Amino acid sequence: MNLSLKQRIVLSYVVAVFSILILTFVSFFYLEDLSVSLNKIIFQLKSESIIVNEVTSNYLKIRQDINNYLKKDNLITVSDLDDAKKNLRTLDQQLKKNNVTFTDPAMQETLGRIAKSINQVTLLTEQFLLTGKSRKSFVQETLNSQLDSIWGDFNKLFDSMYQVTRAKEQEISDTIRQIKRMMLIVLIIGFLGLILVAMIIPARVTFPIKKISDAIKELQDCNFDVSIYYNRKDEMGELAEEINKMIKNLKMFEELRAERILLELRKFDILANSVKKYIIMTNSKGEISYINNSLYSILGLSSEDLLHKNIRDSLLPKSVVESFDLATKRRTKVENAEVIFQELNSKIEEHYEAHKLDVEQGGVGSKINEERIEDLVSSDNITTNIIFSGYANIFPIRGKTNSNDYYLMVISKEVLV
Repeated sequence: MNLSLKQRIVLSYVVAVFSILILTFVSFFYLEDLSVSLNKIIFQLKSESIIVNEVTSNYLKIRQDINNYLKKDNLITVSDLDDAKKNLRTLDQQLKKNNVTFTDPAMQETLGRIAKSINQVTLLTEQFLLTGKSRKSFVQETLNSQLDSIWGDFNKLFDSMYQVTRAKEQEISDTIRQIKRMMLIVLIIGFLGLILVAMIIPARVTFPIKKISDAIKELQDCNFDVSIYYNRKDEMGELAEEINKMIKNLKMFEELRAERILLELRKFDILANSVKKYIIMTNSKGEISYINNSLYSILGLSSEDLLHKNIRDSLLPKSVVESFDLATKRRTKVENAEVIFQELNSKIEEHYEAHKLDVEQGGVGSKINEERIEDLVSSDNITTNIIFSGYANIFPIRGKTNSNDYYLMVISKEVLV
C-alpha cells in the first residue's frame, strides 16, 4: 500500500493517539474493576458486621430480660412470658433470615447452632414458668447453662468474623496487587509499542529525505554518477524522480561541457601550433598549463619536463619567469618584454637530469640540484649559446576570481604594435 508522506504522518499520529486511548481505557477498566471488587468486599463485610452487632445486641437484651424474670421467681406473669417468647421468636427469625447473607461456612454453622439454642431457650423459659417449685432450680440452671452456651457460640461467631475480615483484607491486598501488576504490564507493552511506532514511522518518513540529502552531497562533489532509488508514489517519490532528472541533465551538460572544452583546446592547440610564434600559458599560481610545439623544439624539452610545473621551478629562461611574475603581481598586460633563450650547458644538463631523477624518486637531494642549476644559470663563468632573442607579450585572461585567472604569453622576434 503506497501512502503519501502526509498520510504516513497522519497515520503515525492516529496510531499514537489510538494507543494512548487504548492504554487509558484499559487502565480505566482495571481501576473500575478494582473499585467494584473493593466495594463488593467492603459492602459484604459491612453487612455481616451490622448483622452480627444487631444479633448480639438483641441477644444481650433478651438475656438481660430472662435474668430479670428468673429473679422475680413467682412474680412472673403471662404478659412477661409472652414478651420473652416474642423477643426470642424475633431473634430466631432474624438469625434464619440473615444466615444466607454470610458467605463463610463456619459463621453459617455458628448462626444455625445459635438459632437452635434460641429455640431451646424458648422452651426452657416456658418450662420454667409452668414447672413446680421443686423443679424451678433445675430448669433455671439448665436455662443459664444454655444461655452461656449461646454466648460461647457468639464468641466463636466473633472469632469467625475476625478471620473473615482478615481474609477479606488479604483478598483486597491481592486484588490491588494483581491490578497493579496488570496495569504495569499494560503500560510497559503500550510504552514499548509507542517506542516501536516512534522508531519505525519517523524512520520511514525521513529515509527518503536522507537519500536525497546524500545525493545532493555527491552532486556538491561534482559526482554525477549518482541516482536516488525510491519507488513510492508519494511526494518524496515525485521529488526523487525530479532530482534524478536534474542529475541526468547535469550529467549530460557536464559531458557536453567537457566535450566543448576539449574541442576548444584542440582548436587552440591547432591555432597555437599554426602560428610562427612561441606560446606559453600559466594559471594564477604560475603552473604551466600549455606550451606549443615550436617552443618544445627550440628548448629541446618534453611536456613531462614543463607541463603542470611551476614556472619558477622549470628550465625556462629567467627573462620569461620575470615577465610572468610581473604580470601575475599586477594582474595586467605586459608588452614587448625582452626574452632570451640560451642553450643549456652540459653541466646544467647534468644537474638537471639528477634533479629530474630525484624528483621522480622523491629523494631529498632534489633541492640541492635545483639550487645548483640556478647558480649555474646565473653564473657568468658558464658560457651558453643564444638560440633565440625576441619580445614577449603577456595577456591576462580574467576569471571570476583571482584564482581563476590565466596568463597567455606570445613570444615573437618582432615588437608587437
